[in-house]
Amino acid sequence: MTNSSPPIKLGELLIFADILSIDDLNRAIESSKTSKLPVGRELVMHGILAENTLTAAVKLQSMIKDKLIDVETATKTLRIVHFEKTEADQALKKAGYDVIKTRSTARLGELLVEAQITTNEKLNEALTTSKETGLPLGRVMVLTQKLSEALLSSALTAQVLIRDEKLTRQAAIQGLKAARIRHENIEKSLIDEGLYQPPGRTWIKLGELLVKANLINETDLMTCLENSLAKEMAIGEVLVQSGYINVNILNAALELQQMVGNKTLSPHFASLCLNHIASRGITVEQATAELGFVNEDDAKQVKLTEVLKVCGIASDEDLLKAVKKALSNSKLLGEILLNAGAIDTNILNASLRCQFLINQGFINIEHAVIVMNLCRQKNISFDNALKELGWIK
Repeated sequence: MTNSSPPIKLGELLIFADILSIDDLNRAIESSKTSKLPVGRELVMHGILAENTLTAAVKLQSMIKDKLIDVETATKTLRIVHFEKTEADQALKKAGYDVIKTRSTARLGELLVEAQITTNEKLNEALTTSKETGLPLGRVMVLTQKLSEALLSSALTAQVLIRDEKLTRQAAIQGLKAARIRHENIEKSLIDEGLYQPPGRTWIKLGELLVKANLINETDLMTCLENSLAKEMAIGEVLVQSGYINVNILNAALELQQMVGNKTLSPHFASLCLNHIASRGITVEQATAELGFVNEDDAKQVKLTEVLKVCGIASDEDLLKAVKKALSNSKLLGEILLNAGAIDTNILNASLRCQFLINQGFINIEHAVIVMNLCRQKNISFDNALKELGWIK
């Protein structure tokens, strides 16, 4: 994929055109977090922006994204629309814009029409309602029963794949047609058609992880995904701006997502871990460490006592005293050693994480000695030690 400058945001375009102040934009952004409405709609509702100016700004932003116009010409056009109270097409001509270039786009409505999922008439009705209500197009089509939740999800996935240059527009349309006929998700349709090969390594999408962790439902996720595509923002950023999650949960989810990619955590345990983090306010390190005693009753699995002894963290005497009270409960054993001053919190968390990864077959006991030694030397987490050793990315 070629490098390009980041897309211009709607608020930036309005500021460049001297139509909007930074203070007004910030107030609209804060208000949109509560109302869940787009920032542009907030500006119109509060009388800061005229309807025709918002419409023109959205059109010009889209033209910039599609490389049909440069920012300077768009800014000049938007000033004409606002200050001379004219329409975008007339303002474009007055700004000296004559040639309408065309290129392959991945707009939601166009994909749905070309995949024969909806008609131009239904699309135009939905676009009008979307403009009037400020709701995303896809959500309007679902609410008015012009589109199913499943097909909206597939269409949004197609947009992401096209945007990330993992799929051509034509392949996406073919996949959407197959998804409609077979009543299955687009990724399966694309694979069956031989149009798409998913990444070979284990992975979980950010939205999927949040849904599995019961932190957001599918409907709200799709609304945020549609908004992220329209605004060309990361889905995580939209989720935070919309108030569904906070920055701490986003960062934790991204870290857990990376662990799934490194195969040091399964998608299922990652979702349990994220739910644990959100409900208890603990760190990723603490949550992943506690996964080490999920299957404590399995006699074949390495016990925490073995990890602590082999790695030279606790003596037989320390362990004997602890084991009398803790029996085979790794969590309780670790807490007793922590309270006794035999280990600190970082080593406890690292040991539990180490135990879990041994039992999952990711490392063996020899590896554990090396990693735990690095944890103790540098006072870092087990996963950070794995990264320093180059065993995970």
